[in-house]
Amino acid sequence: MGLFIEIVKVIFPTFFLIGLGFLAGKYNIMSKNFVDEGNRLVFNIFMPLYMLTSIVNSKSLKNINFYVLLYVILFYICVFVTAMFLLNRTRRTRGVKATMLQGIVRPNMLLLGIALATNYYGKNIDISPLVLLIGFLGPITNIFAVLGFEIYASVGKIKLSKIVINIIKNPLILGAIFGLIINICKIPISPIILEPLTDLGALTTPLGLMFIGAGLVLKKDKTMLKNVYLTCLGRNLLIPIFGIFIAVFLGFRGMDLFAIVISMSAPAAVSSYVLAVNYTGESQLASRIIMYTTIFSVFTLTVELYLLTLKNLL
Repeated sequence: MGLFIEIVKVIFPTFFLIGLGFLAGKYNIMSKNFVDEGNRLVFNIFMPLYMLTSIVNSKSLKNINFYVLLYVILFYICVFVTAMFLLNRTRRTRGVKATMLQGIVRPNMLLLGIALATNYYGKNIDISPLVLLIGFLGPITNIFAVLGFEIYASVGKIKLSKIVINIIKNPLILGAIFGLIINICKIPISPIILEPLTDLGALTTPLGLMFIGAGLVLKKDKTMLKNVYLTCLGRNLLIPIFGIFIAVFLGFRGMDLFAIVISMSAPAAVSSYVLAVNYTGESQLASRIIMYTTIFSVFTLTVELYLLTLKNLL
């Protein structure tokens, strides 16, 4: 029982901030425009700075296991193909299929990963290798979401070269690349510059999680609940069960396994709402998938971390 309480203590601060953001949004303390602008600020400024400063300050980058990247990419390829096969056997509209597919293959891993890893391992433990792995995995899983929309609900053509360029231009990737260059080349940075950048990067978790909560909308719509629940079944249950089980079987342990847990168990990405609107107009379905997968992830992540900790795998 004592271990379970400790895991709850790890999970609670993260979802407390999401709940606080939800209340702020519900009572118009944080307006929709403010949340939209805030999300852009977190994604384009604070999160890249967190990536950069974490890597610059790291002394353990040599411990990065790039087999984690390979495993997660291969696993999500299998998920993408399987989900498409199953969706194609239904009579849902192409827009609904694309939105459900995105909810399954595009997790919101970085924000939750940073928060949970910090709470789990403590602020005195260098988690930069884990952050770097998750930072690269996030944009990569975005590829599957874009491909899904191109296949099901294309509005104009998007070339593969354009997708690759957009990934390279992704602020998180740029932050990671610059951080790696500075760390590997031992480029000195004055504390006068590094400390304020580190402080700005530290805003990523509290603000990002609150903006997630403020963007959630609690409305019941029985006509789309079946689609939402099926997406949650894949995102919150099937992917974590198979993804984590295979990872443990292959021998991943410690922070490597923690990174895999986050990549498999994080809820649908908040930014997936924008992509759904631009491609299909299925905004209501996308928003509910985000909300329900976020709620269910509270329970699934608690159970997963408890069981894996109990077995001394993390």
